Amino acid sequence: MAFLLIWDIATEVTGQPRFYQNYPRLMRAGIYAVLIYLLAFGATTQPGAFIYFQF
Repeated sequence: MAFLLIWDIATEVTGQPRFYQNYPRLMRAGIYAVLIYLLAFGATTQPGAFIYFQF
C-alpha cells in the first residue's frame, strides 16, 4: 500500500498521465481506504475450523 501511495503522489507531482487521472482525490483516497480495510480485516491469522473433527 505504501508503494501505491508513494507512486500516486510522485505521478501527481511530476504530471505524468495515469489511467485514473480523471478520478478526484477524494475518490482515490476512498479507494485506498477500502484497500487498507480489506488488507487489515480481510486477512486472518486463525486457521479455519476443521469440519470433520467429529468423524
